[in-house]
Amino acid sequence: MCGIAGIVYRNKKSNHSEQIAEMLKLIHHRGPDGMGVFEAENVVLGHRRLAIIDLSPSGHQPMCYLDRFIITFNGEIYNYLELKEELSNKGYYFISTSDTEVILAAYAEWGEDCVTHLNGMFAFGLYDLLERTLFLARDRVGEKPLYYSKNENEFFFFSEPKQVISSGIIEGIPNEVAIRQYLEYQFTLSAQTFFTGIYKLLPGHCATLRNGVFKSREYWSLADVEVDYSISYAEAKLRIKNLVEDSLKIRLRSDVPVASYLSGGIDSTIIATSAAKELSSLSTYTFTSKKYPRFDESQNARLTADLIHADHHEIEIENADTLSLWQNSTYFMDEPEVGYSLLSQMAVSREVAKQTKVVLGGQGGDELFFGYAWYSNLLLKSFLSFSSVADFKLLDKVKVVISFLLNSPKRTALRLIFDSFKSFGRPLSEIYIDTWRGYGCFSLLQDIKIKEGANSPVSGCLKLSELKKFEFNYWLHGLLHVEDRSSMAHSLESRVPLLDHRLVEFVFSLPPHFMIDGVLNKKIFIDAFSDILPNHVKNNKQKMGYVSPIHSWLSDQHVTAFIKDVISNKSSFIYHFVDYYKMKSLQINDRQLWMLISLEIWHNIFIKRDIKSC
Repeated sequence: MCGIAGIVYRNKKSNHSEQIAEMLKLIHHRGPDGMGVFEAENVVLGHRRLAIIDLSPSGHQPMCYLDRFIITFNGEIYNYLELKEELSNKGYYFISTSDTEVILAAYAEWGEDCVTHLNGMFAFGLYDLLERTLFLARDRVGEKPLYYSKNENEFFFFSEPKQVISSGIIEGIPNEVAIRQYLEYQFTLSAQTFFTGIYKLLPGHCATLRNGVFKSREYWSLADVEVDYSISYAEAKLRIKNLVEDSLKIRLRSDVPVASYLSGGIDSTIIATSAAKELSSLSTYTFTSKKYPRFDESQNARLTADLIHADHHEIEIENADTLSLWQNSTYFMDEPEVGYSLLSQMAVSREVAKQTKVVLGGQGGDELFFGYAWYSNLLLKSFLSFSSVADFKLLDKVKVVISFLLNSPKRTALRLIFDSFKSFGRPLSEIYIDTWRGYGCFSLLQDIKIKEGANSPVSGCLKLSELKKFEFNYWLHGLLHVEDRSSMAHSLESRVPLLDHRLVEFVFSLPPHFMIDGVLNKKIFIDAFSDILPNHVKNNKQKMGYVSPIHSWLSDQHVTAFIKDVISNKSSFIYHFVDYYKMKSLQINDRQLWMLISLEIWHNIFIKRDIKSC
């Protein structure tokens, strides 16, 4: 796990060595164990190292292979041992025990198709000195970040936008398209970022820069994965367990100790409990809100930790830290984040990093197994409003609706029934996208034409499995952004076993009714690991995860004063997008307030530069 930077140029109009040095300085947090620079004609590559596999100088980067290929690589290739054996049998030699060298040999053998052989999280730039070609690649689901920017003379690639913004290489100009999408949907819908002229290489994509021509292509996608109704529930359950266990096994490969997050929920409990069976000792970490018991799952986490004999740690945030943590978190994110659990993740990561370099997490379970409650809500609304759900049989839908209503508080059930009748006759895709807009700031947008004419990105979709793909491609990408930045801000590598592409492809081929039961959902996932899931987790109907006492945090006097200054000032940046008078007249919920103030903080840090951050 590291940080990378690179510049490919036609004419030496700038001091590119100094630019790379500054870009690497700004991501010291991603790799405090070492720094390296490679320079040749028309190219400079840089690297910051967080040593996890092969701690010796042999793992230093940028790394050269066959006196031809140079790589700067961020991430981990979990199947590197199997690939190394395969490539050794083909005649390739290795002088290190690192996974980096395996990528180089894989590229020498398979060229651009090497990415299809890699199982891991990765973002890298590989330069071919003979062909004078740059090859960029990013992992399938987007665990590791990779950005780029270009002008007529230069092409830059990097791990974090701050590398070119805070260094002054590129002027920080807000991208209004991306910001509007954030406010409407809570995430962006393309390769655009919050900065004009800076782009993401999308998950599952690779690209080449040859003779000044940049071309990107998709090498992996869920688009063609169809639901297989012929598979039995028992067979699918066994396959899921085998895939998760193998995914975890290869993600325990490390030359430093591996710890685990433990929130008290299904996903992290399965990961931590399974890891404890493989390791001689395991440390676990959770966020606690003991002052606010309604938001606290630490008791469940502690019970699980005791059962698996883990060395357990609890972390709590004091209100006095909220504003500074919010500002610092936004700096490390490079963009405003929609979820206020960001603060919890940052606080937990900071403490974990004091004791280890690698931590396991349960990210991705909700996106794979329909873990969010809004899917039960969606089925209820579609059932009562006679909206078609093409991949969910009527009988299965009735079972979910009945289960959901029986397990919901009476007031919640009545409200949802009432809302469902308001959706009468509307297609599934409209009901679904209104859910997303309802959580965000759509109602506050000042431009009525944009609001009324907004096109739904899932227009015409009648299948839950297709809606899940949309969520996986966009919502999950935002969550993984937080996972990467919150951990790497403290030089910590986060690994997510549930996002192994083999497991992802298989689960997306399963019928939705294998997973949605109207209670916790994730039915088949829970059943697959029922032998190791303790009852206090399995029977807990209130899913929380790292839920944060946001209302209390926002009530802190320093935070309240800051928010008041932003909201009352008509010249605040947020009023480029939301209506000042709507902000005054409508009741703004905590989530909307968080989104808007996060946007203002981002603008202050990266555009106005009037908040002194890390």
